[in-house]
Order: sequence, then C-alpha cells, then structure tokens
Amino acid sequence: MDDGTLRVRMRPATRTASGCAIAVLLTLAAGCAAHSLRTPTTERGVASWYGPGFHGRATSSGETYDQYAMTAAHRTWPLGTIARVTNETNGRSVIVRINDRGPFVGDRILDLSYAAATQLDVVQGGTGVVTLEPLSRNGQPPGVVAFAVQVAAFGDQARADAHRERFGTLTELRGGSLRQPSENVYVASGGNGGQTVYRVRVGPYAQRDEALMLASSLERRGMKALVVEEVLASR
Repeated sequence: MDDGTLRVRMRPATRTASGCAIAVLLTLAAGCAAHSLRTPTTERGVASWYGPGFHGRATSSGETYDQYAMTAAHRTWPLGTIARVTNETNGRSVIVRINDRGPFVGDRILDLSYAAATQLDVVQGGTGVVTLEPLSRNGQPPGVVAFAVQVAAFGDQARADAHRERFGTLTELRGGSLRQPSENVYVASGGNGGQTVYRVRVGPYAQRDEALMLASSLERRGMKALVVEEVLASR
C-alpha cells in the first residue's frame, strides 16, 4: 500500500490493555492518548535478535523477513525508519532499517536481524546494551506512529462517504482519538494495485491497545475491524 498505512502483525506475545483503555471500556476517554504520542528520539536499552525461526516469514511491513539483511524490529517507531545502533560494550555500530514490530519481551527496545546482531557481536550472548539513534531520511525526521481501526474499504468514494456517515453514529466511537470527536470516523484514500481504494477508519489513536480494544468491541457486534498503522508528521 502506498498511503502510508500498514497492517499490524502481532508476533506471539502476551498483551494487556493499558490502564487508560481498561477504564474506558467501550467508550474511549478523551485525552488518554495525547501524552504518549511522540517523535522517535535516541534511546538506550537492551537489544535482542531474531533469526532462523522467523526467516522467510512476513514482517509487519509486509516484507519477507531476511535474517541476512540489516533490519530490526521496534515497538513504535515508524516502519521504514533508518537508525544507527551502537553496542555500548564494544563500540561497534550498524545502520538498520525498521521493518517489523517487537520485541515484546520485558524491557527490550530492539530486535535485531541475525546479520545486524552478528556485526554488533551480540549473537552469542543473546542480548546487549545499545544506543539507538533515529536518522533523518531525505532531510526529514521520522514521523510518529498512530493506530486506526479500519472497518470497510470501497473502490468508490461516494459509497465510502455514505458508510462513514452511518458508522459515525455508534456510541463506541466518541472521544479518545487524535482527531476531534466529529472527525473520529474518516475516509483514507490510497493506491492498491493501480486503483484508488477508499478506506473507512476510526481514530487514529496513540496507543495500539486503544485501537485493539475498539476493534474487539466491534467484532463482538459482528462487524469487521482491522487495526492499521498511520504515520503522522513529526511533532
């Protein structure tokens, strides 16, 4: 897809809804998300690596995971972000591209490909303390990731607009998103195989958990719902 949105693929992990999302149940409280949305900045923490068990599988970006490529997984940075990773123990550095989501274990901040982990010399130990620095691309800093719930897609804008109007009457959709309440349900257009597709979405939300909770609520009512990512301009 070329509209800057991507499906969220969950690798096996245990997830719990955020305290804010739990409190609101079906009606997401306004303002909960606003404090957690921020532009990627330099981080320091534990990096791990993943390889043979995922080699050849699809990543969150839709690419096939290649353990011999210089890539990495991050929980929240925009997919496609270029970053410098430095092993604080030996000073070695590599440049990687974020193309997957993870790691979802403890306080780890990054999952390196086998190739990147090899160059940083963290394969044998399994983990290492690193500094992670986002790099500008074409002179532009990385954006910020938000999460929306996609409820329908049409090849005709008029049908998408009509569905948006009908869907916007649901009480579950009031508040909590990064848009004004009257704009929670919107249409995002983008290309798909040379054709324009009009996608009806709700949100976007700063927290994935908020989008997942809403999607689960809609699915329990027999509605289709898909959590997708949207990259917003840097803040």
